[in-house]
Amino acid sequence: MSERIYDGVIFVYDRQARSDVVEAFRRAGWKPRNESGSFRYQYLSRSECSGETPRYLTHATMEEVDRLAKALEEVSREGGGGYESYLTG
Repeated sequence: MSERIYDGVIFVYDRQARSDVVEAFRRAGWKPRNESGSFRYQYLSRSECSGETPRYLTHATMEEVDRLAKALEEVSREGGGGYESYLTG
């Protein structure tokens, strides 16, 4: 039985927030795609979101999500911000 995969979204409100989120992905050890080529995270720009807030979509196991949440907290404590994240299991 394979591990459950969770979908999530991270809204980014400015350019610095996008850099902060990328840094959190790096710290969490995330790669954009897994071994089978499926995406783990991908960025949708404002134009791709029909004028809405740019966002990252995530697709990951709970362990990966936990690592990312901790990394986002670290980045936030260091002065980052301007983003919101949601998990949609």
